[in-house]
Amino acid sequence: MKVDSCKSSCLKKFLISFCSVFFAVLLGMVDNVQAIGLELEGIQKGNVTFHPKLIITESYNDNRYLDPSTVSTKTSSWVTEESPSFEAVVELGKHDLTVSYDGTYGQVHSSSTDNYMDHDLKTAIVFDFRRWLGVELKLGRKWGHDEKGANDSVDSTDPNEHTTDNYGFEARIGGDESKGKIEFGASKLDLDYTNNSTNTNGLEYSKLSSNGSLYWEIMPKTSLLTGILYSNYDYVINSVAADSDEAFYFAGLDWSATGKTSGNIKIGYMEKIFDDNSRDDYGGFSWDISVKWEPLSYSNFVLMTIRSPGEPTGVGDHIVRDISSLAWNHEWSDILFTKIQGSYGTANYQGVGQSREDEESVVDLGVGYKINRWGMVNFGYSYSERDSNVNANDYTQNKIMLMFMMAL
Repeated sequence: MKVDSCKSSCLKKFLISFCSVFFAVLLGMVDNVQAIGLELEGIQKGNVTFHPKLIITESYNDNRYLDPSTVSTKTSSWVTEESPSFEAVVELGKHDLTVSYDGTYGQVHSSSTDNYMDHDLKTAIVFDFRRWLGVELKLGRKWGHDEKGANDSVDSTDPNEHTTDNYGFEARIGGDESKGKIEFGASKLDLDYTNNSTNTNGLEYSKLSSNGSLYWEIMPKTSLLTGILYSNYDYVINSVAADSDEAFYFAGLDWSATGKTSGNIKIGYMEKIFDDNSRDDYGGFSWDISVKWEPLSYSNFVLMTIRSPGEPTGVGDHIVRDISSLAWNHEWSDILFTKIQGSYGTANYQGVGQSREDEESVVDLGVGYKINRWGMVNFGYSYSERDSNVNANDYTQNKIMLMFMMAL
């Protein structure tokens, strides 16, 4: 009997992994809507080019709050989203100034208290001083929200709303024709919640980050690389216990358009050290890999896999996540394309007394139809599943989506 149970469990895990690797995206089409690509000419006035865009989406979710599988009646809902955005690019000689706005206004038909208005405002200026020297300055503010059930904090009547301020710079020494190249930068992020303070105060933090990478060309369009990513987390509440330093020391390979593949591979050691010695530190083998294979000019496969510790969202000291995904993008004609994507990941909750382990799988399917040079329609389906050793965190979720996009 125990053998049959083991076989059943192993078969289930194998099928989930298989589907995650070989199937995926329709709902993910929203983020990759230009697989075929609209003819975006923009509106030009002097040295300024405007790119307006509007996306209207109607979707249905059969488990909006990620209710566990043990709940017989789950909350389902239709959601209507309007997402206006624009980008303005100002040419300043060899330099470029970009200002952009992305908005998402959601109407949840089952509950008006869940309606949301998110805004993302960013500006960046790129200085191209020489072919071998460039600097980008970035500044942005985002007004967002957390969907109920999306993290481990206690849900409130209204969605948790937050602002994120982010600013920093990226610099490059060396150009495309250089044998060697150095990239480095620094940034600061401030996450502040604006409501439901009883449940969200412990989630607020500031994050200081810096990075540096050295590239050395070993053949045309192929370089060895090595570097470090460093972050310091400073929590507003309970800062002594939750503050930490995180570092990723890596080496790898970066290549582009060599034959039919391109990619970036970073493999190394990651550590997360807490200021409080009683907290559960992390140190171990980590990676960040992205590879694209394009066997045909109209068809490609994209593989991504990453391991890294993440900040807690209400439970534990930190979460070690392993996530892998595979996507297939295919253009059937000049106006019709599909995307299939699957992902599989694990989340291990770290901390004294913590033993929670989650397995998460997502299958997305999508198809897009180009109406004309400025309009596109997409339809998508997504299936999500979490299998946890804490049964209250298990769930399944189905989504369908119809989206129309207009852009110039």
